Amino acid sequence: MKLVRLNPGTKFKANCNLCKATGVIVTPETKDGLAYVCFSCNGRGYKERIVKEEDSIFVESGVGTIIEEVDDFVREPISFTGRKEASGVTHVVYPGNFLVENPESLKRQGYDPRYVLPYGIFFRENALPLPLDDQICPAMLEERYGKKEFDNKCDLGDYKKCPKFNDSSECWKKFYGKGSLILSHGKKQRRLKEMSSN
Repeated sequence: MKLVRLNPGTKFKANCNLCKATGVIVTPETKDGLAYVCFSCNGRGYKERIVKEEDSIFVESGVGTIIEEVDDFVREPISFTGRKEASGVTHVVYPGNFLVENPESLKRQGYDPRYVLPYGIFFRENALPLPLDDQICPAMLEERYGKKEFDNKCDLGDYKKCPKFNDSSECWKKFYGKGSLILSHGKKQRRLKEMSSN
């Protein structure tokens, strides 16, 4: 096996370390098959990475697998080859303010499949659930997923203390764009995917 060191500045897709390339994470707050969209990669399963001077990253000649040398003896494959299937997950949501939830309790509260997305649709169709817009505000959503573009000059510490807590429709209009109340599901999907575009 011949390894060729990648030059600094080389861009590639690396497996997301947080979700192990699955796009979802299971936490103590999720039960019975429920998982969150990964905070780090926003469900993609990978992160865009640029090789730095200090990195020891190689490509396997003739195969294309990218390998990182963690220390002098350990070499780990890190190149993204597709999302891995998450064992035991049946539904996917964006995190909200609820403490402990499962798919059935969220359905009983009236959330339809666009919000509590069946895992098969997430995995096979590369779709994202819509955020639980009565559980989280767009500023908090962007903050959790690494964006700082949405600025409504509010305290992100406690959504329930926000004066718009009982009606955040204006904030969601700003997040999705003009006419957001009648935006198609597909256009909302594209806006969500923009959160992880870099």
